[in-house]
Amino acid sequence: MKKDQPRNRNRRQGWNPALDSILKAGAAGGPSRLRKAIQRIREREPKMAIGRILKRTAELGLTSWKTPWSTEQKAFVLDHAREFSAAEIARRLGRTPHAVEHLLSCSRQSAKLQEGFTQSDLAQALRVSPRKVRRWVRVGWLNVHEGRVTERSLQGLLRDHSDEIDSEKLECDFRSWLQGLGLKEGARHSRQWSGQRQHAVRVFVCGGCGRKVCGNAFYRHLRSCRKVAHASN
Repeated sequence: MKKDQPRNRNRRQGWNPALDSILKAGAAGGPSRLRKAIQRIREREPKMAIGRILKRTAELGLTSWKTPWSTEQKAFVLDHAREFSAAEIARRLGRTPHAVEHLLSCSRQSAKLQEGFTQSDLAQALRVSPRKVRRWVRVGWLNVHEGRVTERSLQGLLRDHSDEIDSEKLECDFRSWLQGLGLKEGARHSRQWSGQRQHAVRVFVCGGCGRKVCGNAFYRHLRSCRKVAHASN
């Protein structure tokens, strides 16, 4: 029984507030300081397993090392690496910048080197509908290379068609980046263009056959609708 006393005493001691303070102070200085704090605890408590230290670090919410990356989180990091900094992505996901950078490194991608956007990501970033982005591609305002809209293509859109984008809806950091590419603040459609646009999307209902027709096509339909012609006779 006496031989077991030291081991039982160490087990009862377990973790203590002083070690929590070391971890918290290290975490406040960033990932590198936290690693040094963990090393300091290992030197202070050589018999304590590293797994115990890391578990306590996770319990205190100082790191997400013990939480594996979910499929959704990985997709978010890779899809937004070009749009946001590693620190911003880490803040949104509750991770550390080091963890985000490590994931990008393992995926052989860099937040600065990833080329372009997917059409869906661009629509989300610009706060427009995916249909609108597809229209830009269809009319030649945007070019898609290997499934992505390149930065050079986006520059052309911003230079010639900034009025397609409501800059007030954009996030501050992303808006600043777009301004560097050529986004013109306060650009608005002309009143004539707005009137034409509204007329083009307006839906008319034929009084003869009940068919729904958009814009000027409605008047062409009236001239050819047999039921309208029969009613007039």
